[in-house]
Amino acid sequence: MKQLNEFIDACELNDLPLYGRKYTWCNAQEAYKWSRIDRVLLSPEWLIHFNMKLWGLPRLISDHCPLLLMEDERNWGPKPFRFINVWTLHPSFSHLFTTCWKNSNFVGWVGFIIQQKLKYLKLELKKWNSEVFGNASSRLKATEDELHTLDITAMARDLLVSEKDIRREVRGEVWKLYRRVEWLWHQQFRLNCSLQGDKNTRYFHVITSTRQSRNMINSISLNGVSYEEPSRVKHEVILHFRNQFKESWVNRLVLDGDFKSIEGNSVSLHLVSDFTEAEVLETIKESTGNEAPGANGITYGINSSFITLISKLVNPINLSNYRPISLVGSLYKILAKVLVHRMKPIMPSIIGETQTAFIGGRNIIDRVFIANEVADDWKKAK
Repeated sequence: MKQLNEFIDACELNDLPLYGRKYTWCNAQEAYKWSRIDRVLLSPEWLIHFNMKLWGLPRLISDHCPLLLMEDERNWGPKPFRFINVWTLHPSFSHLFTTCWKNSNFVGWVGFIIQQKLKYLKLELKKWNSEVFGNASSRLKATEDELHTLDITAMARDLLVSEKDIRREVRGEVWKLYRRVEWLWHQQFRLNCSLQGDKNTRYFHVITSTRQSRNMINSISLNGVSYEEPSRVKHEVILHFRNQFKESWVNRLVLDGDFKSIEGNSVSLHLVSDFTEAEVLETIKESTGNEAPGANGITYGINSSFITLISKLVNPINLSNYRPISLVGSLYKILAKVLVHRMKPIMPSIIGETQTAFIGGRNIIDRVFIANEVADDWKKAK
């Protein structure tokens, strides 16, 4: 088994997740024993070029269930708009962004104006991405072929002055396209560690494709019935979570007690004051653009607000196996980050000294250390 695992790791093979059932083998006796001993391993190239899904079919009279490997070509509808950071490397992007923002004029309150400006900018960016920016990977492949042709010519004879100029321009274009493709996969890969600067885009292709395949909802099971059609899956998901988030309380609970307050404190006025341009700029500059929302970063971009489902299990089947989280647009993330900066200075004054978890400069295991010291002192005192 150890040698088999080493062989799988050396070949970079990927074990596809199983959909439709959890196990592939049963001993078919009274004391049922289940196991997933049948698997399908694919090389990274398959994951890059194909959207493969592995389904477990009915077992019937055999101890093993048949496995069906097929490409998923179902249409799940349009995807939410996402700002691609690599766009900023294009020389015409800055001018496009500034022009669209200045030329879009709307009337209404401030929140409505910003919303309409972002909608207009989103449409223009989609159009610009299709007509100007284009497919960076396809352009890179064509440019590499052109550079290779010039290298072959240079080995056969001396290049003309015009050919040398073309070769220099093509080489520079290849370098620019390499950076664009690298940035694109860094953003999709969503890792912020030692991988920064790694130009192994094949590795990013594999990891991203594997994660997308693992996170995608391919089917759901309700009352013993499995649904695979995208329209039916969407309908059942909406009904399920609409029922989960429906509020049935007549009266909300009220929490009473003696709590610390900052009412009357001059610091409290700062919490409700208008946002300043300096605060917003400081928040944006200290955040990174390739991360998902986190403690130290927000996602730059004009992303749509939507709810995504996080799997609790390896092979989820029921909707109860998913945990919903809300992903809001960058505008709300920036405002939330500004409020966090305002609240940090006053947090020590409203939180007791005994609170050790989820507070900057404190650690949840401090209680364990304190208890250990108390126990040691008590033993020595005896």
